[in-house]
Order: sequence, then structure tokens, then C-alpha cells
Amino acid sequence: MLINEEEGRARIVRLIRNARDEDVAGSSRWREARCRAIHARCATMTGDEYFFAAYTLALFGAADLAQLTDPQLEQTYHHVMAIPGR
Repeated sequence: MLINEEEGRARIVRLIRNARDEDVAGSSRWREARCRAIHARCATMTGDEYFFAAYTLALFGAADLAQLTDPQLEQTYHHVMAIPGR
């Protein structure tokens, strides 16, 4: 089943909201988990832990994951997880 861009964005927002709701109030466990997963995937699949930086810099003007908004971080996460294995 193909989804259009608007439905995809709405789904990402729901996923983020649900993940944050499951966290303890004020906790950043969701963001930390996403950042760790991005770094690990980049290191495993490309050999460069900061492989994502070119993508985030080009798209969002930020090379550091801490500078991204939640939707931007989620978009980066999905992009990195789509990197094919070597």
C-alpha cells in the first residue's frame, strides 16, 4: 500500500507523539534512543558514525542531531535506517 506524502507526515507526527507520551514527563529518552540508533546504523553500514551529517546539513542546515526538531530527527532516522547493508 502506497501512502502519499501528507499521510506519511501525519503518521510520523503520530509516532513521535505516541513515543513521547510513553516517556516519563520531561524525559528525552525518545530523542536519545533515536540519536543512538542513527549513530550506530551509520557506523555499521558506512563505517562513519557521522555519515548522516551531510544529509541533515543539506536538508535542515544542521550537522548535529541535537539541533533537529523532533520531526526532522524522525525523518533522519528513517532515512538512515533505509541505508542498505554493505
